[in-house]
Amino acid sequence: MSVGAVFYQTALLSSMILLGYILSKTGYFTAEHSSFISRLLLDLCIPAMILSAGSTDLGEGGLASAAAVVALFLAVMFFFTFFCGMLGRLLKLDSDEALVFSRSASYPNNGFMGLPLATALFGTQGTVWCAFTMLAGNIYLFSMVLQSFSRREGEKGDLRSHLLSLITPLNISSVVMLVMMFTGWKLPAFAKAFCDSMGGCTTPLAMMVVGSLLASSPLLETLKRPSLYLITLFRNIITPLTLAFLLKALGWNREMDLCLVLMMGCSIASTVSIVANRYQRAPAFASQALLQTNLLLPLSLPLVMSLAQQIL
Repeated sequence: MSVGAVFYQTALLSSMILLGYILSKTGYFTAEHSSFISRLLLDLCIPAMILSAGSTDLGEGGLASAAAVVALFLAVMFFFTFFCGMLGRLLKLDSDEALVFSRSASYPNNGFMGLPLATALFGTQGTVWCAFTMLAGNIYLFSMVLQSFSRREGEKGDLRSHLLSLITPLNISSVVMLVMMFTGWKLPAFAKAFCDSMGGCTTPLAMMVVGSLLASSPLLETLKRPSLYLITLFRNIITPLTLAFLLKALGWNREMDLCLVLMMGCSIASTVSIVANRYQRAPAFASQALLQTNLLLPLSLPLVMSLAQQIL
């Protein structure tokens, strides 16, 4: 994998994001369209892509590798959540902005952004590795995002409803993918063709949804706040490079390591902005952070992957 390939794919995805941004600004792509397509992606297209990758052979020790990837990804996200939480308090951010700061700096967009990149650069095997990181991301979403954003100080979040929120087509398809890999069961030819076709819709639709989300953020305000640059520094550069050093120490498969760093180097998971808006926890700050990390991703991701290749 060359840095040029990373830059090319990032530029390609950014052009699709720009299209979604322009269509939203001109009123052609409305919030209702974005909401419907987001649900279509999460409930059908991305699960179909994951199921299609179920025929990939993980090889000996595959289950242990999957568990190790999930555990390591979570460990890095949890560490930076708590570290950036303390940093947010040192910066004297209010409680809601400090919450957004720590989660934004720690939680990468492995679904809409990472999956298209992983598949384009690493093929079907990249889809599998990305699916592992998405499992980690969904555990993080439940434990550190939904639980935190849905309660105010002194209140308890609705644990039962958040546990039920883990039962999604995305998580179910990831579990089925693992079962297929370890049992050797394959999708029938027609089902495989269907999943391939539906999964092929993921990249352009996901990027246009990201562009639509960014269109709601004021660009000038995004460029004025120093704390937003700190979020971008952690999310786009420091967190993935930290993972690269850990992977170097562990001595895993180099190609998989590079894919994992790529996943960790993606911009903020759009879920942070969506949940912040749902519970009114600094929603403007969250959308501005989402915008800035995406604006700088075409520059930061090739840099991170170039450094990662030297580290690994």
